[in-house]
Amino acid sequence: MQLSNDYVFIMAGGLGTRFWPASRHSLPKQFLDVLGVGQTLLQLTVKRFEAFIPKENIFIVTSEEHGQLALEQSGLAPQNIIMEPARKNTAPCIAMGMRFLEQINPQARVILAPSDHLILNEAEFVKKLQEGLDFVGQNEALLTLGIQPHYPNTGYGYIHFDAQAQGNISKVKQFTEKPQLEKAKAFLAGGEHLWNAGIYLWSVQSIQKALAKHSPSLYQAFQNYNGQLQNKLAIPQGSAAIYEQIESISIDYAVSEKADNIYTLPADIGWSDVGTWQALQQVAPNKDEDNNLVLGLDKKQCQLSNSKNNLLYSSQNRPVILYDLDNMLVVDEPQLLLLAPLSAEQHIKEIRQAAVDQWGEDLL
Repeated sequence: MQLSNDYVFIMAGGLGTRFWPASRHSLPKQFLDVLGVGQTLLQLTVKRFEAFIPKENIFIVTSEEHGQLALEQSGLAPQNIIMEPARKNTAPCIAMGMRFLEQINPQARVILAPSDHLILNEAEFVKKLQEGLDFVGQNEALLTLGIQPHYPNTGYGYIHFDAQAQGNISKVKQFTEKPQLEKAKAFLAGGEHLWNAGIYLWSVQSIQKALAKHSPSLYQAFQNYNGQLQNKLAIPQGSAAIYEQIESISIDYAVSEKADNIYTLPADIGWSDVGTWQALQQVAPNKDEDNNLVLGLDKKQCQLSNSKNNLLYSSQNRPVILYDLDNMLVVDEPQLLLLAPLSAEQHIKEIRQAAVDQWGEDLL
């Protein structure tokens, strides 16, 4: 018996390279307890949705490499873990997932969400999502959750919305990817822009129509797809052949930036994409009186003297001393110790590549 038309698809296929060296190919960011709260980001995400969505209606889409991890951490049934045969960005992941869901329940209303974000005001988050589900259930519309910006962040995408609209939900005028600082300041001052959190709501029929219109080759690729839910972990039958022929493209480029029926719902929910070490240091709730954040290590194992604004992440059970340090990142892993200014976060990928070039791909 169908309990609900409301579903959640959690995207958990990323590699979290900006959290290297803690985040590795074998254990990406979403599977780590980067907040130091005893639960991984994926576990927190699943728990957040379990509060108002039936557990059997929550799905995780991830890679074959991480299917078992997703199963173990989520507590979901094996048939609720959908494994992709290859990484091809978000649009193929969504196209497969929505075709999958269409065969289960053509009346489905869907929340699509990343697996690795922080949301501090969960009650407001649920309230906004329920409002959004009602909207997409009554309208042929694609809805994105827009985050009220608090400062001119240049690492986020922005949503320009129709400020003259009546009610809470507004038509989207334009998306802008990661603007320069002066433009971000202007967006903030103008009051007509929101941060793009990458959280979408739609009915399965609305997104299928949008894919058919704006990304027909991707839509057609999955029309003969009859992958079935299985009671064991497995890549859905037939998807590997489809993935070989489709392009790698994000849902923003494939659909969102082309659609004329896309709307946004502003939300002030204490959101962060926790995209970098520095972002984590800013938003994590358990810093000490000197604004130091210690993760993965008992604080009795740390001695922080005349040090402030630092982030220490360690998976090693050994004492660590920080003396006279300010705004530093210290990541202590079995194969590697990284020390760098927190402000060097934009160079993490090149630091990572230099380490791989010198010591091998075991460090990926």
